[in-house]
Amino acid sequence: MHGRPILRESIEVSLKQSAQSNTAMIAKVCERYYIGHKAAMRTGHPVEENVSEAKKSKVDLIVMGSHGKSALKAAVLGSVTHGVIHKDMKIPIPIVRR
Repeated sequence: MHGRPILRESIEVSLKQSAQSNTAMIAKVCERYYIGHKAAMRTGHPVEENVSEAKKSKVDLIVMGSHGKSALKAAVLGSVTHGVIHKDMKIPIPIVRR
């Protein structure tokens, strides 16, 4: 049982590094085309956190992918995108095919 907290921390560090790398890549694309953008990293339920941040930041647009990259991708394919688009937020949400 002693290994589990270390494994959890290792996974969290890996996920944070991946998120930071992806965020930096997306920021470069936005800057290249003079598109305003904001990055926020939060923990919690992905759908609720996306919706909460969008409302808090008063965004004009949310761009989402057609599927996630989680270890359980086969079981939850597109569940975050599906959840966000069904929240009826009155914000355009184009879906990018991956």
